[in-house]
Amino acid sequence: MKVKCNDGDKYSALMSSNAGASAVTLNCLVLKDRFINFIEPFDDVTGHIKDSDNIGFAIALKSGRFNVSRFSLKGSESAIQRVLKEAVRQNKSKNTGFRNQEL
Repeated sequence: MKVKCNDGDKYSALMSSNAGASAVTLNCLVLKDRFINFIEPFDDVTGHIKDSDNIGFAIALKSGRFNVSRFSLKGSESAIQRVLKEAVRQNKSKNTGFRNQEL
C-alpha cells in the first residue's frame, strides 16, 4: 500500500474479501524509505485468505478520503506453505550457542 505512516503508530482499516469484512488495526513500521503495515488480529486475515480470491483494505486519510488497495490471492496458499516450511527449517538449524555438558 502506498500510504505513508509514522513509525510505531496504529491505524484503523477495513478489510474486505469474498469471505466478508472486518475491522483491523495496521501497525506501522518504517524501514529506510519503506512503510510497512502489520495487520492485527492476523487470524482474521488468514480466515479471509483461505476462503477468498482477493482481498482489499480501506484506510481513512487525513483529507477525509480513503485509500483503497486490492490484492489478488492467486497463489497465496502455496506461498504461505513455502514460508511456513522455511520458518520451520530455519528454526531447526538455529545454533543456540549452548553445548551439552555433564556436571
